[in-house]
Amino acid sequence: MFASRALVALAVIAAVSAVGWWLGEQRRTANPQVRVIEVIDGDTIVVAFADGSTDTIRLLGVDTPKVA
Repeated sequence: MFASRALVALAVIAAVSAVGWWLGEQRRTANPQVRVIEVIDGDTIVVAFADGSTDTIRLLGVDTPKVA
């Protein structure tokens, strides 16, 4: 009885891992087209997506002075 439960648990873990790997691959292959519509300062930009939505993006690790 214990061996069959362990086998089922192992199968579930393997299936969840495979689905997670597949979803991760799908996310990494996404290539959204965006247009920069505004530069706020040296490390912050505003982009527009193809569907019309916008988002502010901050580039980490860029050392730039802040604009007053």
